[in-house]
Amino acid sequence: MRRLIASLAAIAMIALTVSLGNWQLRRADEKAALQAIRDEAAAAGPVDFTGRSGDPGDLVGSLLRVTGQFDDDRTVFLDNRTHNGIAGFYVVAPMRVPGRDRVVMVLRGWAPGDPHDRRRLPDVPGGDRTWTVEGLVEPGIPAGMVLGDWAPGGPEDRIWPRFDPAEYAAWSGLEPFPWILRQTGDSGDGLVRQWVRPGDSIDKHRAYALQWYSFALLFAVLWAWYGFWVPRRRRGKGEPGGHSGHGEP
Repeated sequence: MRRLIASLAAIAMIALTVSLGNWQLRRADEKAALQAIRDEAAAAGPVDFTGRSGDPGDLVGSLLRVTGQFDDDRTVFLDNRTHNGIAGFYVVAPMRVPGRDRVVMVLRGWAPGDPHDRRRLPDVPGGDRTWTVEGLVEPGIPAGMVLGDWAPGGPEDRIWPRFDPAEYAAWSGLEPFPWILRQTGDSGDGLVRQWVRPGDSIDKHRAYALQWYSFALLFAVLWAWYGFWVPRRRRGKGEPGGHSGHGEP
């Protein structure tokens, strides 16, 4: 019975570590594919946004140039975003495009927070002029850490832990296109846009996969050693639990 339990535990650990290794390889492949799309878009150069397509599948991965005005009152700040160890915000602003009812949500960049008052919003230039921004079209913004339930508050509550298009539409009264423009070009607004490239972490995922596969191999070796090889040697030496042919009948 003890051997059966030990074998089941070993098989479960081998399956788990192999599964984790496979997941890391899939993540590496996904990021490699995403990086290839970005490299292709960068090589092709930005295209001017016409506003005719709202389907994310038509635009995601492309480099887009958009001209319009930012709505300062409906700009939100995603909390708990760091840069070089400094706490701050991602600035997400709706851009009103002339002749279009829907707005383009632009992830403009990172701004530092006030170390003495975390509720104080950074000063970001916006709606007093027309802007032309270039950026990469993405399906959304990765969520930060959210503790417990959260829902957007009143009009003045513009510090958010995450960005959800449906929540934003209900809060702002605006209708955004179903994608995010992650701004890449410099527009002289002082925001930081040192975005992490998907390709930068491919080797890390592959290294993690190798570690998980190594753990799987280790569990397999230990299982074979203690589950089969050691009991066989004991039986051969006539130890308790074994039979050598020289003991009492």
